[in-house]
Amino acid sequence: MIEAGVYPNEFTSVKLLGVCSFLGLGMGYGKVLHAQLIRFVVEMNLVLKTAIVDMYAKCEWVEDAIKVREAVNALVDMELSGILPNNFTYASLLNASSSVLSLELGEQFHSRVIMLFRGIALPNVISWTSLIAGFAEHGLVEESFWLFAEMQAAEVQPNSFTLSTILGNLLLTKKLHGHIIKSKADIDMAVGNALVDAYAGGGMTDEAWAVIGMMNHRDIITNTTLAARLNQQGDHQMALKVITHICNDEVKMDEFSLASFISAAAGLGTMETGKLLHCYSFKSGFGRCNLASNSLVHLYSKCGSMFNACRAFKDITEPDTVSWNVLISGLASNGHISEALSAFDDMRLARVKLDSFTFLSLIFACSQGSLLNLGLDYFYSMEKTYHITPKLDHHVCLVDLLSRGGRLEEAMGVIETMPFKPDSVIYKTLLNACNAHGNVPPEEDMARRCIVELDPCDPAIYLLLASLYDNAGLSVFSDKILKLMRERGLRSRPRQCWMEVKSKIYLFSGREKIGKNEINEKLEFLITEIKNKGYPYQENEDKLYHSEQLALVFGVLSVPTSAPIRKNKNSLICTHCHSFIMLVTQFVDREIIVRDRKRFHFFKDGQCSCRGH
Repeated sequence: MIEAGVYPNEFTSVKLLGVCSFLGLGMGYGKVLHAQLIRFVVEMNLVLKTAIVDMYAKCEWVEDAIKVREAVNALVDMELSGILPNNFTYASLLNASSSVLSLELGEQFHSRVIMLFRGIALPNVISWTSLIAGFAEHGLVEESFWLFAEMQAAEVQPNSFTLSTILGNLLLTKKLHGHIIKSKADIDMAVGNALVDAYAGGGMTDEAWAVIGMMNHRDIITNTTLAARLNQQGDHQMALKVITHICNDEVKMDEFSLASFISAAAGLGTMETGKLLHCYSFKSGFGRCNLASNSLVHLYSKCGSMFNACRAFKDITEPDTVSWNVLISGLASNGHISEALSAFDDMRLARVKLDSFTFLSLIFACSQGSLLNLGLDYFYSMEKTYHITPKLDHHVCLVDLLSRGGRLEEAMGVIETMPFKPDSVIYKTLLNACNAHGNVPPEEDMARRCIVELDPCDPAIYLLLASLYDNAGLSVFSDKILKLMRERGLRSRPRQCWMEVKSKIYLFSGREKIGKNEINEKLEFLITEIKNKGYPYQENEDKLYHSEQLALVFGVLSVPTSAPIRKNKNSLICTHCHSFIMLVTQFVDREIIVRDRKRFHFFKDGQCSCRGH
């Protein structure tokens, strides 16, 4: 345009600044445009000044101080020019206050905004909405509610955008739901969707379903929001049931909803359901969308099928950072350590941006592959070479890496010197390693610290400490720990195992009593065969069997012999079940894939991919 000798005017500039704000192109482009405005002496009218303020306010990636200074300087410049701000100008400033991450700067900016807001003679619904949203997004729930009440007292009626904006907080949602019903605002789909998101996000699933039932119309956002929230809470089976409601409402799935459902199938490890969703993705033309394609790579990785995962990855036209991260993570959790590290090298050669999750997967891969020195190199290169600051998750992986390598003192040193407050997760990671190495004194100290200081309500700590004493032959102390756990009313989460057969999920609970049915009869037959062949097997005295054993037998009876038996667990596989499956595969010609809480175990011909680690 400029090369053609046509110079931008104020209308062109407003549009360009709006593009910078909307697409998140950053302050760099915005400043270039601002400089061009000055260079070409473009007339600074009210609309253009407001667009400049809005652009600086929305550059969220810059430092808070720069953001506040630039936005306020633009306002001061506007006032010095003799142009009075209007409601749209204040709306932009108020939105800027909600994006400030520093609490101190945010409070200062809020004070400035409130002062400016009080200077508006007749604030309209846009001004009120911007102010309330700014407070709500900073977690100032009570202030937001009182401002909403003040808005009504000023006889300014909130619109659907006002309500949907402030319904993100569950406490506000409960307070405002009555008003929404009385004013019949829940007829509006945006308000209804906001209610569903608030209730589902707060774990109040029944209330979310009730809102959906009362909505006259539901769109894909309604169902996608619910499915995504259910996934976040780990209720993947319920998330998949949302598909039925989409079909009943005759709403077409988009790439966002499809990704949510594929994620649910991945969470459950249900291969058959995942393949059906894959077919839908292909027929609907979502193969060109990285969001859906990345979800498919994640799905097959979580189902223990890296062949299909790699094939789905190769179908991606331009793999992005998420694509590579999912592939590397999947290879690592499936035990393909060298392939995971090779994929990382390919990622760098492709000049794809690395992020913190990339290194989390790499350190995990090194931990699983007993590559201690290489894992340390990756960790320390994060900040030194790639300018990525390690987070708490990276330190947890580092502790696991050092612990598995037997360097327990160094692992403890990491916990004591890291710039984060230790949580129970990082201590449990070290506890497991200490237990494996038979290092009683430091583990006991850590376990007691967790019980007293960190998380006295976590039953896993008590069980780890009890296991430590048992392995050390100190059963008296083990009994005391378990007694303390019972006195505090703590119970461990039931050990469960599930598998999918013919698109139906079957759940098995741990330590079920033997009954007279086909599964238990087959289980007794396998145990008898193990003993007859002279393999070492220690049967439970109370005749109770673990969920893995029951699921294994069910798979042998139900899954075609040509297909692998895939099982999923909500906890780590125990030593007893691990040995049992290895023994069974010595005389039963089946491949058995177990996905526990941390990794995959591939059993075949009496061997396991974990090699006993």
